[in-house]
Amino acid sequence: MFGFAFLINPHFVQKFHISIHMTNLTNVSQINVGCNFPVIDPFDKAIETMFQTFPTINCSKNRPHIVYTKGDTIFINHTKIQEIPWLNTTFKHCKYEARVRDPASQNDRRIITVKEGPFFNDSVNVTDDYVVVKCYNISDIIVSKSFLTFIRRKPKLEAELKVKYATHVNQHAPKETLSVMMVGVDGMSRNSMIRSMPKTRNFLLDTMKAVELHKHNKYEKNTYPNLVGLLTGNNELALANLNWTWKMSFDNINDLFLWSAYRNAGYRTGMFVDMSYITAFHYQKRGWNKPPVDYYFREAVVDSESDMMRSGSCIGDVPVITLSTDYLVELATLFNNSKSEPYFTFSFSAYLTHDNSHLASAGDELYYRFLTKLVDGNLLNNTVLVFFSDHGPRFGAIRSTFNGMVEERTPFMILAFPAWFRTKYPQLMEVVKTNQERLTTHTDVYETLIDLLYFKAETGKGSLTQPRFSLFKEIPEGRTCEHAQIPVEYCACMGFTEAKLSQTLGLYLGLALVDKVNNYIPRDLRKFCRHLQLDQVTNLVEIASNTSQPQRYQVTVTTQPNDAIYEGVVALTSTNKAVVSGDVVRLNFYNNTADCIEDPNLRSFCLCNPTQV
Repeated sequence: MFGFAFLINPHFVQKFHISIHMTNLTNVSQINVGCNFPVIDPFDKAIETMFQTFPTINCSKNRPHIVYTKGDTIFINHTKIQEIPWLNTTFKHCKYEARVRDPASQNDRRIITVKEGPFFNDSVNVTDDYVVVKCYNISDIIVSKSFLTFIRRKPKLEAELKVKYATHVNQHAPKETLSVMMVGVDGMSRNSMIRSMPKTRNFLLDTMKAVELHKHNKYEKNTYPNLVGLLTGNNELALANLNWTWKMSFDNINDLFLWSAYRNAGYRTGMFVDMSYITAFHYQKRGWNKPPVDYYFREAVVDSESDMMRSGSCIGDVPVITLSTDYLVELATLFNNSKSEPYFTFSFSAYLTHDNSHLASAGDELYYRFLTKLVDGNLLNNTVLVFFSDHGPRFGAIRSTFNGMVEERTPFMILAFPAWFRTKYPQLMEVVKTNQERLTTHTDVYETLIDLLYFKAETGKGSLTQPRFSLFKEIPEGRTCEHAQIPVEYCACMGFTEAKLSQTLGLYLGLALVDKVNNYIPRDLRKFCRHLQLDQVTNLVEIASNTSQPQRYQVTVTTQPNDAIYEGVVALTSTNKAVVSGDVVRLNFYNNTADCIEDPNLRSFCLCNPTQV
């Protein structure tokens, strides 16, 4: 037997009545015409005590970098050294190591030294793509390290891409050739961006005249499937149908990704993610055996992550955000606005916001400076910028409210086109602006970027039979999550209201959800995991449906003995049978409590049995 308490979170109910704007729920047929997207005030009183702002990241007191680069030369910054009391009389010299991913290993984290340069006291030239510079004092103690990447033209690659680009133009005759820069921030809803990154957002919308998608719904559960949707147009099931599993490297399916499509068209390709382990493609996965893009530079992230120079959001006296955005600026500078040397680059920052989306406020000024540098340097005159997130906050106090439930499903998505493009193709931009008020998801952005690659400057209207749309084609007003292939448990436009059920019926729905959680673990693995029991039903929401559908409820429960919070959609059939629809998601961290299970899709449902660990 177990104890339980049937609870409805008072903040949840109060929030529902305050802020959600919806069609009258008595008019069910009207709700199901299209997406009944909720409008949530980012600063609503129900959550105003839950969000925080943080000062801009300041790394000035950390161990300093004392070298810098110009072209292929590394210089020692003697002026900076003289300003450091503990170093100005003890500095001796520096030395670099050229490092690469181990070509003999299939480990995406194994980096080896292939060459050591000479000691130098002023400057040294390098021809390597990535070096670690170690600087010493007179006692031969390392006083500083710098992890330097060099983005330069590669003659063999350039020759190959020149041929591919000529073939692409001859075969497809695109009306324009634009580069693409994708800049991602983990776990940020549109509302959390409004709260935490106002300076960045305002610069995008006001100065860069970018288009923000107002009804953008995440595609699936967490970072991985959302980025897969954004970068391949597929869901996890589609990858499984290609016989790909999480035990394989992504080399097997790298051709599905946007960067491969662009590279085949003669674009230079790049990728930068700011963590080596907790990324969509490395956390409980194998990453790539070979670099997936032309300019990868994973080595610098792996080396710096566990080094003495790393302290919180800083590497030495430079913020991690600045190092990653400098990479994008360097790439954009090298291939500046060239229509014959286009590039596609993807970056994703998880370190700052992965565990706490409020910390984005500490990076607002840094992202603003990055965008200012791009605009002031005229580096985006031939580039489409996609500034985006994968999903909203999946954990934390706000997530337990109605606002948080909506925000978790509504990541921000902003696209900025060059000024000349907006002027030359006003009919396209009108369609894009129309679509910003229609239901969109990550696969639509994927389709837009494919459309851009073969750009024909054609508009038109889409059909509801299409699962994804280019934003250059008008999305039907009646589009729903079902049309967009967004699972019901992740859909923001379902038409929610407070469920008025008896305690017994609410308990019944909660038990069905917990039963589903336990049954996620296959029989042959159940000996490794504890059997979970219902603790409380904490939230219960009715989902609007038409008369041909069973009545559905979104149910949130807590379980023991793992102190977990789970959420899912439970349908109540005409025979009063409770059936869980779609996936159940976990709303709090499980850390290392599931290390006895390898499958990343099962770990959130397992509390390891101590006798089996």
